[in-house]
Amino acid sequence: MQQDQQRLRIALGNRSRCCCKPMFIGRYAHNGTVKACCERCGRLFPIDQFAFSEAVSKLKVPCAECGEAMQPTSNVDGLGSYGFSCECEARKLLSDLVPQISRALGTGPPGTDTSAGNTPYFGKAEMR
Repeated sequence: MQQDQQRLRIALGNRSRCCCKPMFIGRYAHNGTVKACCERCGRLFPIDQFAFSEAVSKLKVPCAECGEAMQPTSNVDGLGSYGFSCECEARKLLSDLVPQISRALGTGPPGTDTSAGNTPYFGKAEMR
């Protein structure tokens, strides 16, 4: 699906407990839940605050309202969701920026294009 090809592939610094392989942040469900995912077997893990902060520390996500760099936060919506916020009070959920896990692993529904799922793509966000 085109939409997922333009999402951020955010790698976590730690390795999975299951396969000792790199993990990435992905959208688990359509409701916006994000999880850490083992790149080898697809096992899901919760994302802790430290891992989130470390993973996004070098990303520059521009604010759609004012153009300034948004700051990572673990409570962007008041419900404990990870995301980015700006001094102008604009907010962006992390789930809006990362790919759906099944598509990123190449196991998405038939007919969806998963070829870009394992390739880093930084869209409008840039590495600092």
